[in-house]
Amino acid sequence: MAVKEIYTDDLVLYTVEKRNIKDEYTEYKALKDRHKIKNWLNALLQENEVIIFYFDEDEQIEKNIIATSKGLLPEDYNIPTVKEEAFGEEYDTTHHIGFLTMPDRVPHYLHVDDITKFILKNDNVSEISNKTTLY
Repeated sequence: MAVKEIYTDDLVLYTVEKRNIKDEYTEYKALKDRHKIKNWLNALLQENEVIIFYFDEDEQIEKNIIATSKGLLPEDYNIPTVKEEAFGEEYDTTHHIGFLTMPDRVPHYLHVDDITKFILKNDNVSEISNKTTLY
């Protein structure tokens, strides 16, 4: 997955493009991309409301949801843990983004691979970027 950014004075649009996996190296790069997207979106959600577009596999359509994690406590949701392997090493990780839906503030989560794009106001993106570690 690669993320492309488009900035205007008011908005930031991130478009997610899935990486074509053809060998072990590109599979490893896809895993790193997934973690980068997950960490970046989590950082944005902690301070903003974000419109997330995702592909609903059950209905085979793209949907969207307004989300934030402001005020969300880890015990408010139960994100599944998965085993992941890269270059012979196995470790536990998560592939989901946890958040509160808006305006009803219901805990929810989405798999990172289902996210197609996300949009937010261009208020504090630079400040969040300066204090966020993506890996």
